[in-house]
Amino acid sequence: MEGGTARSRPFSFALRLDVCLWPAIKPLDGSGGVSAAAADQLLAAGDRSAAQKSELAPLKKIASLVPLRHRALVMQIFRYGVSGGAAALLYSLVYWVLASILHVEPLVANVAAWLTSLVSSYLLHSRWSFRGAARDANSRQAKIRFLCINLAGLALNSFWVWLIVHGMGLDVRAPLILVLFVTPWLMFYASRRWAFQVN
Repeated sequence: MEGGTARSRPFSFALRLDVCLWPAIKPLDGSGGVSAAAADQLLAAGDRSAAQKSELAPLKKIASLVPLRHRALVMQIFRYGVSGGAAALLYSLVYWVLASILHVEPLVANVAAWLTSLVSSYLLHSRWSFRGAARDANSRQAKIRFLCINLAGLALNSFWVWLIVHGMGLDVRAPLILVLFVTPWLMFYASRRWAFQVN
């Protein structure tokens, strides 16, 4: 039981921060957050002790530091970071297992890792990261645009692998630095401005 609680802490933190930011963002972000009633139900699940309630206090202080006009964008960046982080970790795990342990060709490992994270990434970003702010997140056009952006991301990550592993002769794990800290931010901008056409 304790192990399950420990594993749920990252998601619990994300949920609590989402709840803290949402009331102030609602005028700018439409329905792009957890509703007040749903938040109460989610936070009340299980044993909602006084200690759990007090955990929201510092997060509310953090939310209050963000100017009102920027809170919708901050919320999207936060959600994108959580969603993208989960997809990136999945990508990294698959790439590392294939390239380092099974000794699969790094470029092949890169493509396999990309495919495993593509579907989960779309579901998380369309249904949570940009929810309420995107014009047509579930439309066929949005899916095609998202696929194009991810293909561009795949090409960029493949370039990092080729440059660092084959061109510079470094360890097969070295490209993960650029894969995790450069490519995602370029894809956030493209997803926000083009794929989901956030207002």
